[in-house]
Amino acid sequence: MAFPIPSMQFIRMVFEKTGTKKAWITGADVANDIAEEPVLNGTSALNAGGTPLLYGSTSGDELSFDLSTLPEGAYRLYVRYNEELYWENIIVTNDPDFLF
Repeated sequence: MAFPIPSMQFIRMVFEKTGTKKAWITGADVANDIAEEPVLNGTSALNAGGTPLLYGSTSGDELSFDLSTLPEGAYRLYVRYNEELYWENIIVTNDPDFLF
């Protein structure tokens, strides 16, 4: 589980299983051309990929990223654990009103 989303200064991931977890964040653009509507099942359609902007790993139960160096915008958080890849679309913002 990753929180908070949207995020201002940090994002924190909490893991229930043991083992090494690797996580990274890449940039993403909200892409209207992927779908007829920019929102699918309540989640924005994002075109993501490219070079990781932030990277970390842990064998513990928590991992955090400092997002203060990233400009406002859409990103994708990836987590690899036991050869499985998980992801979450995230928004980085400096607007505290956007969080509520």
